Amino acid sequence: MEDDLELLRAQLDALDDALLELLERRARLSLRVGELKRRSGGRVRQPEREAAILSRLSGLAAQKGGPLGQAQLENIYRAIFAVSRQLQEGE
Repeated sequence: MEDDLELLRAQLDALDDALLELLERRARLSLRVGELKRRSGGRVRQPEREAAILSRLSGLAAQKGGPLGQAQLENIYRAIFAVSRQLQEGE
C-alpha cells in the first residue's frame, strides 16, 4: 500500500512540475496581452472573454468525460484569471 502511495505521489509531483511550467508560460503570455491592452487602451478585465474560455473548456471536459466538472473548472480558472489580471495590472 505504501509503495502505491509513494508511486502515486511521485506521479503527482511530476504533473505539478509540468503544470508549473505551463502556468509560467501562460503568465508570460498574459503579461504580453496586458502590454497590448495598455497600448490600445483596452480594459484588463474582460468578463466576456473569461466566460468564453470557461464555456469552451467545460465543453471540452464534458466531451472527454473526465472527473472535472464545470464547477471544478470554474474554481481553477477563476484563480488563474485573477492572477492574470494582477500580472496585467502590474501588481
